[in-house]
Amino acid sequence: MVASDEQCILKFPLTIPMGHTIQQIFVSYGTDSLYPGGAPYIAAMLATVDLNVHSENLDFMWSSTSSVPDGTIVSHKLMAQVGKTYPDQFAVASNTTYQVLVQFEHGVIVYGVSVVYN
Repeated sequence: MVASDEQCILKFPLTIPMGHTIQQIFVSYGTDSLYPGGAPYIAAMLATVDLNVHSENLDFMWSSTSSVPDGTIVSHKLMAQVGKTYPDQFAVASNTTYQVLVQFEHGVIVYGVSVVYN
């Protein structure tokens, strides 16, 4: 999906079974240099909702206003990673929903979200 002048928000639900560990989340995107709007903008974060108390938390927030060369797709990590270790990893809980929120505008093209888990 390509963003126009108005901000778009995509929500990607994560359907990873309870007991697995989410190690890393990637957002893949590009930009369109021919887009006549302002500077590109993209932000992403993990939203978790505890169904027992109906509280929402936003974690691993990231944003960028950098252009990407035409025809190039980049992936950005939301969580810390050092080599093959994942200091921000966490176990999926049974009473919690998980979704990645991506906000973007001005010619940003969102290709998708990928998750590394075990």
